[in-house]
Amino acid sequence: MSDSNTHIGWVLGAGVEAFVTETVSAGVEYQHHDFGSKNYNIGGATFGLKGQLDLVRARINYHF
Repeated sequence: MSDSNTHIGWVLGAGVEAFVTETVSAGVEYQHHDFGSKNYNIGGATFGLKGQLDLVRARINYHF
């Protein structure tokens, strides 16, 4: 038995970056991913999944 599913969603994010020195910059960004909700019936039991993910990234960059 096989099952195939396609989940469609959206992503929204924002970020900032600034120079700390002439050659080093630092930044942070946030992304929210939402792929909706889906119920699965496996072996007679129903499982509900909500596809959401929140990411926060921090970075330091060296410019040469």
